[in-house]
Amino acid sequence: MLAKALQCATAHQLTAWLCDTRQLYYIDIADLNWMLQNLFPYFDMQKQHRVALLVNKSNFDLVANVPSENENAFNSGFGSFIDMIYFLDKDAAAQWLLV
Repeated sequence: MLAKALQCATAHQLTAWLCDTRQLYYIDIADLNWMLQNLFPYFDMQKQHRVALLVNKSNFDLVANVPSENENAFNSGFGSFIDMIYFLDKDAAAQWLLV
């Protein structure tokens, strides 16, 4: 599903993503690693992208404690062209994407 979304986004040169993960019980570290290895490398490095991850409260609390190596890997590999922020509120996420 994400591969199809990525294909559509790149075909239309989209740079804003709203990912609603509130139905997930938890965000696994393996999911974050998958994004680092299989999703973000395909973003166009010549453009500035925004990724708003909409999460539930328990996932938000877990993300705050993600090991720093994932954050460091994201920042060193993709931080120059992808801004990614976690949100609890869909309207706040959408507003941030449109700024």
